[in-house]
Formats: sequence, structure tokens, C-alpha cells
Amino acid sequence: MTNRTRSVGSTCTRLFAGLLICCSVTSLFAGKVETKDGSIINGKILSIEDGVIHVETSYAGVISIKQEEVSTFSSENTINVSTQSGNTFLGTVEGEGEAIKIFADGGTFETAVSNVSAVWQPGEDSPKEKALKAELAAKERKWAYNASVDISGKSGNSDRFSSAIAFSAILESSEDKLQFYGSMDLAEDDGNTTADELKFGVDYSSFFSDTLSWYVRTEFEQDEIELLDLRSTAAFGLGKHLIRKDDQKLELRGGFAYRFENFQDGSEVESPGIDFAIIHFKNLGWGGLNNLLTYNPSFEDFGNFRVYHESSLELPIGTGEFWKLRVGISNDYNSEPVAGLKEMDTTYFTRMLLNWR
Repeated sequence: MTNRTRSVGSTCTRLFAGLLICCSVTSLFAGKVETKDGSIINGKILSIEDGVIHVETSYAGVISIKQEEVSTFSSENTINVSTQSGNTFLGTVEGEGEAIKIFADGGTFETAVSNVSAVWQPGEDSPKEKALKAELAAKERKWAYNASVDISGKSGNSDRFSSAIAFSAILESSEDKLQFYGSMDLAEDDGNTTADELKFGVDYSSFFSDTLSWYVRTEFEQDEIELLDLRSTAAFGLGKHLIRKDDQKLELRGGFAYRFENFQDGSEVESPGIDFAIIHFKNLGWGGLNNLLTYNPSFEDFGNFRVYHESSLELPIGTGEFWKLRVGISNDYNSEPVAGLKEMDTTYFTRMLLNWR
């Protein structure tokens, strides 16, 4: 065999291989969308969902086109086509003027592009089935947990020790949310106790519309510094969700509360009142911002009230899937504190936070 023969054979082989590749690409993207302004997009028609046609092209990835801007489309590959009347066909599609023809096993059907409600690939869920599964998944309650700890100490010219432990467990769905939470703060400075507080609470809210919910909550607290044996607070009311998105939430709460306090000197305080709160969360991309503000005045004396505020920033550690760093500030204001104590109690904190599901 001469070199010329080998060269011709090699060239034919390359041309044949190129032809196969071209045929494969053509087969893979054997579809066409024509828009009302005369543009033609060649590619694989992936789906039509919510009035948008998604086309996979070999040169620009997936392109999305408004269905109202499309005059006709065609597909040499078999696809599912659903119409506004509720009929569903499996077959190839051929564009003709302002209409399409669907070649299915049961025959040929013709309809307008505007009458097509959905298109999807064989073997995949229809848009309606996807929406139903997403709705069921959103209604499914899921647990999420987090725990944080902060321990610090000093010895030498002065002896100091402080620790703070907190946890929460949240069972949440798109319809309701149940939260258990608790915390413990201990601190000593040169042998004198400067903090000794235990707190535990339960909070439940249920949505009866997209923006409205009702809630009920209860909280128990013990504080040696305030000479408090027990403070219990029970409240219920309505919540208005001004923002309810995955990356941001803003809720206003208003209702009625009942507070009972029992002190170490034997005195007791019972005060029905108002329960008001602002709860805010914002995903900043590089971290998460949390804000909480509560206001609880007494019905008998509006000058007797408590205000609690907490703002914190959560920063991911590593991937942020499990570990985060929480830094923040909290203010607890009591308009009528125990004699000898200040009205405002401010805490600055930096804590390691562990999240898991």
C-alpha cells in the first residue's frame, strides 16, 4: 500500500468520524424553537414550565425563552406534551406556521403553541408532579439542632471563670414550627458569683395563611443574681410575617402574656400583660444575621415592663455545614429590678456553634 493510499484512507476515516460526531450532536440537539421576531434557536427542548421554554444548546448551554414570544417549535426526539385541555401526548413535534403537530402512537394531533401547558422529557416527572412533590416536601416536618458553648478563665492577679452553654431543637415545616431552647450562664470573679442563670422555653407557631400565624410560648428562668427562684412566662397571640423568604424572614408578634415571679425572700409577683416581639433573620451570603426584640409591659402598671434584645452574627467555619462562630450582644432591661441591682444587664458573647440535622 502506497503512502498516497494510506493518506487517502486516513482522510476518509477522519471525515467519517467527523460525520458521526456531527450526526451524534445533531441527534442530541435535534430540536428548534422559532420566536415571533424571527430568531431560530437550535437545541434540545428540555421542558416548558410556567410559561417558559428551556432549550439546551451546544453553544450557550440552557436558554430560557418566554412561551408567549415563541411562534412555533419542533423536536425530532420524543417528548411529553401536555395541553390546556388536560390531554398528554408522547411523541415527536413538528412546527407548522403558528401551530405544532404532535406525532404520537395514537395518531397525529395539531394544536397552537399557546395551548401547550407543559413539556418534559420521557422518564422525568411532569411539572405538576414536581410541584406536588415540592409541596409535600415543604409540609414534611424536619428536625434541626444546634448547640453552643463558651468557656473562659483567668488566674493570677485575679481569678475569673465564665461559661455559657445553649441549645435549641427545631421541628419545622412550611405550615408550623416548634422550638425547644435552653441556656445556662455561670461566672465567678475572685470567688464572687457574677452570673448564675438557667433558662428553658418552648415556642410553637402555626400558619393559617401565607403571612399570618398564631403562636403560643412558655419560658422558665432561674437567676441567683436577681435572687429569683422562678420566673415563668406564658404568652399567646398572632404573628404577621412581613418577609417570609429562604434568605430573609421578618415577623411581628402581638398577644397577651402572664408572668409569675417567685423570689428568695418569699415575695411573689403575678402580672398579666402584653406580649410584643420582632423576630428577624437575614442570610448575608457570607454569614447570617439574627435579631430579636421583645417588650412585655404589665396591664396593672405599664411602667412595670421588661425589654429583651439580642443581635448576633453567625460566621461559617470551613464549609459552614456543621460549625459556625456566633458573636453578638444581648440586653435585658427590667424597669423594676430587685433592690441593689441595675435595670440594664448587657452581655457580649462569642460562641462556637454546632449545627446538625
